[in-house]
Amino acid sequence: MPKAIANVEISERQKTWIEWLKLNPMMATLLGAFLILAVIVGSYVWQKQRQSNLLHTVSFAQMQIRQLTANGKVSVAALSSDGKLFAYVVNDLGQRSLWLGYIEGGNDIQLRQSAEARYSGLAFSPDSSYVYFSILDDANPNFALFKIPVFGGVQEKVLDNIGSFSLSPDERQIANVRHNDDEKKDSLVVANLDKSSEREIALFAPSKSISGNSISWSPDGQTLAFSAVNDEGGIKQDI
Repeated sequence: MPKAIANVEISERQKTWIEWLKLNPMMATLLGAFLILAVIVGSYVWQKQRQSNLLHTVSFAQMQIRQLTANGKVSVAALSSDGKLFAYVVNDLGQRSLWLGYIEGGNDIQLRQSAEARYSGLAFSPDSSYVYFSILDDANPNFALFKIPVFGGVQEKVLDNIGSFSLSPDERQIANVRHNDDEKKDSLVVANLDKSSEREIALFAPSKSISGNSISWSPDGQTLAFSAVNDEGGIKQDI
């Protein structure tokens, strides 16, 4: 198409468009109002996003870290869901004890006496009334899961053969890793705390070993996240 003809066609379109606006002043007004509204809304959204980003930056910059213990011997710790309590294990030359502390300060409570034992996991119940822990000692040579009232009392065995674990949000299930020495494979297992059943969620080859301490439940209890080794050297891990 010759350039002159193309310019004439574009000019005619512009003329037609302008004439249409002149013949339809109401539509022209509405179109102008729409464009102004779009600019205002876009500006508002941009400002809110900018303020949100600044708020997150300021919140992180103002975040404070507070030391809760001073003995230098804590090996495992957990925080209650209400953020008022924390549980921790003290390792004193192989003699380990379980303690409860208050975030806002106060005298810590010893939940279990010092003993030759290993703790592999620690978690509060959703209502912060119990502390769950897994332990290996003379009475439990293959690790076992227990729970104890947060302010002390009689401990109760929940399940056998549980090392590192993650408690479900509804306190009905527990996820943990099982190491099959015969097949040399790791399996991710979910077991009911009432001992009614357990099921294998995933099975991994030796080169894909699961990190037991990495298991985490989603808030709705429908999804599990964890990390697993992704190379033969056991150095790199993926979630």
